[in-house]
Amino acid sequence: MLVEVACPENCFERDRFPETTVFVEGNLGSAELALDYGIRVTTREGTQTRRCPPPR
Repeated sequence: MLVEVACPENCFERDRFPETTVFVEGNLGSAELALDYGIRVTTREGTQTRRCPPPR
């Protein structure tokens, strides 16, 4: 397992806080919670992508 943690003193071109990104990989494929509220699920059948922003 690899876990990366960014500390507040790091400089980023574009601060994405409080967005959270997650990538999980398993025997049947992977799932990713990406920036800009993207959700990507990949299996042997292909990749499904959707954008799910929170309600306003």
